[in-house]
Amino acid sequence: MSRFKFRLQRVLELREDAEKARAIALVSAKGQAAAARDTRDAIAQVRAINHETLTTASNTGCTVGELQQLQYVLGALDVRLQFADSSLMTADSMVRHAQDELRTAFQARHALDTLKDKQAEAHHTAAQDADRVMMDEIALTRFHNTDTTPTDPERTTHG
Repeated sequence: MSRFKFRLQRVLELREDAEKARAIALVSAKGQAAAARDTRDAIAQVRAINHETLTTASNTGCTVGELQQLQYVLGALDVRLQFADSSLMTADSMVRHAQDELRTAFQARHALDTLKDKQAEAHHTAAQDADRVMMDEIALTRFHNTDTTPTDPERTTHG
């Protein structure tokens, strides 16, 4: 029997390519989220240090100008921290979206893989059945040929 050929092989290959592209997009989104998280953490750390400096300065009797300057820096850091939080939330959202897209691409490819496996198994079973039928026909033909044409003189009966 002929070799199995999956009729949707090209579609399967396209879905595999789409799944790979989604996986690459997920890796990229995770990298961007990690960078956003690092930026946010760095800003939060600088803000904490400046807040500590402001607290220490107010307790040691700094000038009003120095306290105002530290307060201004903290305000600017608060704005940057809010922006970094927003960027991080957006990046995390992009990661979730990329994960959903990858999951969908996997399911689409997996459905075709399953179909291909089932069709290959059916083809293999049909080939085995055809071979079995052919072998049975050959065996029956040989049986009938040996049964009707005595070739062994001892098998013939003389009555």
